[in-house]
Amino acid sequence: MDGKPTDELAVQFTVNEKVSEPEALEALGTSPLPESITVNGVEVPTDVIERSYEPAFRRVPEAATPPRKTRLDPIVPGVSVGHTSVSAGTIGCGRSPRDVDTSFYAAVASVAD
Repeated sequence: MDGKPTDELAVQFTVNEKVSEPEALEALGTSPLPESITVNGVEVPTDVIERSYEPAFRRVPEAATPPRKTRLDPIVPGVSVGHTSVSAGTIGCGRSPRDVDTSFYAAVASVAD
């Protein structure tokens, strides 16, 4: 009331500019808001708030990938592995013999259902 908060429940309408003169309302092609609106048989007062909304966006840089979600090549024991549609497990140990071109890794499921 008079620009001050009250404890009374009201339906708020936000407008760019308050207009109360009949000529100005007619020029805008609108009519005045009622003093109150009946909701489920209860009369609720209306309140008109004058505000202007300006775009307040800002560009933010793309978030860096957290170290725990970085792709590892070669993989090492202790990292989480899994498919995006199922639960993951943890690499438990690894072996890469010097005289063989292939490596062997054992995965240990560490996710409880």
